[in-house]
Amino acid sequence: MNRPQPHDVRQPANSTRLVAIVGIALVLLATLMARRPQATSVADARSALEQGDFTEALRLSQLVLRTAPKSEDALLVAGRAALAAGQYRDAVHFLSGVREDGSLETIKALARCGDVAVELGRLTEAESFYRTVLKHQPENLAANQGLLNLLRIEGRNWEALPAILQLLRHRAVYV
Repeated sequence: MNRPQPHDVRQPANSTRLVAIVGIALVLLATLMARRPQATSVADARSALEQGDFTEALRLSQLVLRTAPKSEDALLVAGRAALAAGQYRDAVHFLSGVREDGSLETIKALARCGDVAVELGRLTEAESFYRTVLKHQPENLAANQGLLNLLRIEGRNWEALPAILQLLRHRAVYV
């Protein structure tokens, strides 16, 4: 006598289907969000470097380098962070990939990396770092002094003459 009408029976089935679809969509969305890596930028790494958190700066810049291995900014931040953290081999590795753009930040990092490469016994790389700096800043005292010391170590005294002259011009010869 009180039989349900066909439209009454379909209504609960439709709402059950809708709830199931929404539930599946939410599960898929949550899965995708969990798998999506946190977006890291060079700015985050640079900020950590400026705050003195060298380990975090290095970690963040390496994350950027995983997705963009030739990122000049990430290589420079990673190199500077590695230098500051005392990870000299890593610093030389990162800074070897930096393009010679002539910026002050790059020049300072490359000059310091030349010093580190000498300490590590990587004289060919050190000379390359120093010469890169001097190509952009011929008057750079640190690079001239570093190149002078390196060439003297190798017994290439005549090749050291331009560096000596540059240092003499600035009255900064420490021979």
